[in-house]
Amino acid sequence: MQIKAITIEEIYQEILDGKRIRFPPNTWKLDKNNEMAKRVTRYLVTNILNWNEEEIKQNWNNALIAKYRLRGVLKHKYENSPYGMINDLYPNRFKEWEFKMTPLNFWTKKKPYNY
Repeated sequence: MQIKAITIEEIYQEILDGKRIRFPPNTWKLDKNNEMAKRVTRYLVTNILNWNEEEIKQNWNNALIAKYRLRGVLKHKYENSPYGMINDLYPNRFKEWEFKMTPLNFWTKKKPYNY
């Protein structure tokens, strides 16, 4: 008898389908270099939402991430930063200020002069 390994994307789809309640224990603690976190984020953006860059800028936020059951990833891997999550997947493709909401404490007296 051969046991088939299940991918993180398959687990995530089962969560979305209601077949699972959550990811297995310690999933995100064992995720070195955020590889699984990036994979589920990519799966959400490209397979579930099928978004382009403009749609990401307009709609990527905490509420959406929670709606699609990735609040644990956001908390444990990205310190509750939606920008950190999307920037990890697409490094330097987006600027913080391009989103509808910038990260907490993003704007300072010095930063506006840089943009």
